[in-house]
Amino acid sequence: MKDSAKIVGVLTAVCVICGFLLAFVDAASREKIKANAEAKLKEAISRLVPAAGDIKTVAGKEITFYELADAKGAVIGYAFVAEGQGYQGTIKILTGLDTSLENLLGIEILESVETP
Repeated sequence: MKDSAKIVGVLTAVCVICGFLLAFVDAASREKIKANAEAKLKEAISRLVPAAGDIKTVAGKEITFYELADAKGAVIGYAFVAEGQGYQGTIKILTGLDTSLENLLGIEILESVETP
């Protein structure tokens, strides 16, 4: 009986220490992960619309979109991230539209866990 209590105590201590370490690493890396995700999004927008020299974030009530301007400052289009449920998980797609909102400039898959 003493051996069982000792094993349970050691395992509990190890689990508590690991839980605190995981919480610390999560808190310490949360901002870096967010910054990397934003940089990845800006890079994807630049690949989608190479002429976009300036990318301005516009936060709406229901969606955040990106206003794309050329080097002279003229607006050349808009981009937004759409997401939907796939078979295995959420699929995130970056979509670019011209200023008339009628012509598609391109799409790029940002995140997908589907099988190729």
